[in-house]
Amino acid sequence: MVPPLPLAHASKLLQEYAKIFREELIEQFGDVPEIDIIVEVEKKWKAGKGVPMDEYVDYAHAIFLLFPNKTTLRQFQEAQEDLAEFKKAQEDFAEQEEMNDLDDE
Repeated sequence: MVPPLPLAHASKLLQEYAKIFREELIEQFGDVPEIDIIVEVEKKWKAGKGVPMDEYVDYAHAIFLLFPNKTTLRQFQEAQEDLAEFKKAQEDFAEQEEMNDLDDE
């Protein structure tokens, strides 16, 4: 079994990966803002972190803009729909909480 990398070393590797990945994307597409969005989300995923839903929508949009095809368009549209549903659920929950608070008075 391979022992896990020390955290500092893993962080350094992640930063190096992000730098190389960003440079490759810039070579391919130029220095456009979508690259920074993609690299930041990929870094979070590689570090085992989650990504907020609105940030994922931005990521899916950036992917679609750089790699436009039916699949990336569908992924972007689905991300937008998921975010809209999530926000609606949050609003519904907040309204229900308000109603519960009024009932408790």
